[in-house]
Amino acid sequence: MANVQGKKALQSLGLPFIVIICALNDTFPIFPQSTVALRIVENIAPGFRLPLETALDTDVGTNAVTSYVISPNEHFSLKVENAEEGIKIAELLLEKLLDRERQASFQPKLTAVDGGKPRKSGTTQVVMSVLDSNDNAPIFDRKIYEASLPENTSKGSPVVTVHASDADIGLNTEVTYSFSNRDSRKVQELFLLYPRTGVIRLLGDLDFEEANSYTVGVQAVDRGSPAIAGHSKVLIRITDVNDNDPQIEVNLVTTNVTETAARGTVIAMINVNDRDSGVNGEVHCKIPPRIPFK
Repeated sequence: MANVQGKKALQSLGLPFIVIICALNDTFPIFPQSTVALRIVENIAPGFRLPLETALDTDVGTNAVTSYVISPNEHFSLKVENAEEGIKIAELLLEKLLDRERQASFQPKLTAVDGGKPRKSGTTQVVMSVLDSNDNAPIFDRKIYEASLPENTSKGSPVVTVHASDADIGLNTEVTYSFSNRDSRKVQELFLLYPRTGVIRLLGDLDFEEANSYTVGVQAVDRGSPAIAGHSKVLIRITDVNDNDPQIEVNLVTTNVTETAARGTVIAMINVNDRDSGVNGEVHCKIPPRIPFK
């Protein structure tokens, strides 16, 4: 009533008057979307910034958006800066290196707060997807694979299957198998490794007397860029088979023996050799009975 009477008094005197309209904090900050989807590569260096959506508030002055807050997490902090016309802009700041294999996504909540009394706020859900980088080497499930083969094993027989896994995803986790560059030519002639399955088969003929074991280096290489390799070994033991005949070699023979020759006289020197090993290489010599020799 007093204001109305004052207005009439000023009008009767012909004096101007000013009407001051006080703004009320009657709207909430609103984000354009209730959910914001972002992506970031896992091996990117800390300090990287990701711009966020700006909240809208139809109020003005101190009743407009004055600050942003993000829910606590160990990898991201919030960087808020002033833009044109006093608008606040928020960015996510990467604080700690990401590891997709440990955590593939983050969902912090972003809150915009105005400066009114009482303060009002609006929120949006940030869905952060961590993209894979080829930062894991294939790992074999055994450091050393072992196999045992008789030397008469037929060609094409399976020897052992190697297997490696990669913690990455997509092409970064697909592996192909091959022999190590350090493997001898003999190894690659004797054995065949299938690049997709990791199956090793016998390709050539084994001979225990030539070699009783082979140590084969294998590697698994992923399809990342750049590609990363994992390594293991295969120990193949060859067991002996009785596949060699004793060989007789006569070194000295006396063709004529007198009837007066004394007992114990050396008639011949004979060497017997068997290339097999163990009991397969033991020989027992004998001559026909009922003759005057032993």
